[in-house]
Amino acid sequence: MKKTLYIHIGIGKTGTSAIQKTLFDSRQKLLDAGYYYPLTGLAVNNIGHHLLAAYQEKQPSEKTKVYYDQLAYELSNVEQFRIILSSEQFCYCKSDYLDFVKDFFSQFEIKIIFFVREQVKLVESTYMWWLSQGYNYKYNIRDFFQMAQGGFNYNWMINPWVQHFGEDAINVKVYDKNILSRSNGIIKYFMNSIDEDVTLPEQTQDINKSLNNYYSYFISFLDQTFPELLNVNSVFFKTRVQIVNKLIFISDTNLETALIKKEFDEIIELLKTRFSFDNKKENYIKIFLTNFMKNLDLNHSLIDEEFRKEILEYYKNSNNIFSNRFLNGMEKEYFMKNYTIKN
Repeated sequence: MKKTLYIHIGIGKTGTSAIQKTLFDSRQKLLDAGYYYPLTGLAVNNIGHHLLAAYQEKQPSEKTKVYYDQLAYELSNVEQFRIILSSEQFCYCKSDYLDFVKDFFSQFEIKIIFFVREQVKLVESTYMWWLSQGYNYKYNIRDFFQMAQGGFNYNWMINPWVQHFGEDAINVKVYDKNILSRSNGIIKYFMNSIDEDVTLPEQTQDINKSLNNYYSYFISFLDQTFPELLNVNSVFFKTRVQIVNKLIFISDTNLETALIKKEFDEIIELLKTRFSFDNKKENYIKIFLTNFMKNLDLNHSLIDEEFRKEILEYYKNSNNIFSNRFLNGMEKEYFMKNYTIKN
């Protein structure tokens, strides 16, 4: 009898961290139900198998293959017939990488779980994540989208998995608040794609607290004013991490405008300990901060209606094809309604 391997391939910003933390924390309950969530491949201080889906590798490096060797040893001692792997980096794996994955798991029946999300919200959420991490976010969301738009094309992402494992192996789930509400939460919705009889606890805490959209303008301003902040191998990047963490904390706290202003003033004072300000630069920063606080809008969307239409139009044909291939019922209804362009 073949063992079954469920590979949750993402995408990011669709509740993946909550799913992974639940699977990790519920390993004993999963064992009792006949499922196994491997320890091999979990990234340091993480709960997803990111080391098994190296993001930038066209095919597994020798270092990555070592993790697969360790996984093979771990699974050889597992009695459970159903294995679960999860990493949002899997969805970016190229064809050569999947050649290796398919061969490695040739003794398993493979099931792929792929979460998708309405792209306007996904673009905004991903941009904010890249900005907070100091990745190459291009300083503004329009330029970011021009650079990264292929990474939001679901047909492009899923095709290599279809080619290697077939369409019947693909189970697409739609990350939508209405669906999650009707399904009693992200964990229940995820587990329904595997086994409706296995109930795991819903996450009650926010796993990845996020930066308020409006604060992105401040971070972008700092990065352009002090390019050293983006040097990941320097003390300046550590200062940037401090600043971002402070802003995430502020984002999660209901502060009055005066207190928010005080926090930003403290950030400027922190920067003065790292950089030399002349009068011209200090005045430049003060002018920006004055305008920034004057227009403070904590409900700000980075994507206006015009940009929204551009994004929807860009993915229109691809989304129609994708929906017809993989979705039906409630998932198809909610997925497609989010791609109606308002005139």
